[in-house]
Amino acid sequence: MTKEIRANVAIIGAGPVGLAAARALRKEGVDNITVVDSSPVGTRFAGIAAPGNIAPDFDDLRGRLSGYPGYINLYRRSRELYEELQEQVKERIDFAPTRILQVSQEGKELSAIADHYAKSGFNFEMLTPEQVTKLEPAISANCCVGALLLGKEISGHVDPVKLVSWLADDCRSQNVNVVEGVKIEKISETKEGFRLESVGLTIDTEYVVNAAGASVAKICGLLDPKYANMAIWPVKGHFVTFAPVQNLRLGIDILNDIGSIVQYSSGEIKIGGGSDENTYEVEQWSIDRLLRSARETIPALESAPVVNTGFGFRALVRNHEPIVERIKNKSNFIIAGGLHRTGITNCLGVGEIVAKIVTDTGERKFGIDERNIPNLGMSTFG
Repeated sequence: MTKEIRANVAIIGAGPVGLAAARALRKEGVDNITVVDSSPVGTRFAGIAAPGNIAPDFDDLRGRLSGYPGYINLYRRSRELYEELQEQVKERIDFAPTRILQVSQEGKELSAIADHYAKSGFNFEMLTPEQVTKLEPAISANCCVGALLLGKEISGHVDPVKLVSWLADDCRSQNVNVVEGVKIEKISETKEGFRLESVGLTIDTEYVVNAAGASVAKICGLLDPKYANMAIWPVKGHFVTFAPVQNLRLGIDILNDIGSIVQYSSGEIKIGGGSDENTYEVEQWSIDRLLRSARETIPALESAPVVNTGFGFRALVRNHEPIVERIKNKSNFIIAGGLHRTGITNCLGVGEIVAKIVTDTGERKFGIDERNIPNLGMSTFG
């Protein structure tokens, strides 16, 4: 027997972006929202491999979006929204407005990063290796030729799994229908909007929000096969989580040439990074690289037990161009994807943009869509 659901908005993907969009839609007064995901909430999403840094991504800043106010405003707005959540759910999502230290063994690379941060209007300090170890004694002076320190007013971290769990609970408390373990296999247009079909479930909806992360192109291909070949693809990354180390409490988050390192309130330390082969299994060489990188950066981790390893897939778009917009000629089908390495960072701001697109309210001054980046996504969607 097939269950039938009628919704005003159906969101595909119960990761941070999809759930943030549902939450923002409820804030705008939209009801009858269904969020559907092929896996249980919090078990398979891009951010599961991320330590949870909240920071502007260097590859975005140096690419086509370099100095672009739409992207910078999106980041700043997302950071503001995290601040608004801080008092309400600080412990639930493990939010901490920590400073981020970007260390590098390449002097030229560090200078390029500094140049793009300056161009984008972000505050930072340049540090020598001696200043790095003075700032954070746990860091080895041999791990870098220098570093860049971002202010905590523009950086910080959350626990990605806790964030998604809280967003899901908050959505359910506002009567959002969160459906887990359902894989959408067919999408067709109807008079009222769209029909989403899977085994045992049919969803008729006016709007579709495709927030399926690394599967964005695949989901679009269900609507029209030509979209399956658009220039957005999955990129795999691994993570390693260490058990707490006695008397080790990092006062900052760390980005190095391999990945990023964060310590949560529990004392556990997580490093994540890499762009590895897109197989559905852990690649030991990548885990070994993360272990080596973490221990070279923080020698105290040499004897720390590893409590967890794994991987996740991020969505990468050519030139690191986020896509938050309607599909051309299908205005009720909205894509929120391509947030390579910035899904956790920008999810709250992207959710707000999606809500404004659906309700067509206010100026979209905080984000990236077809109105404020000319031709963004148009070459992708044809």
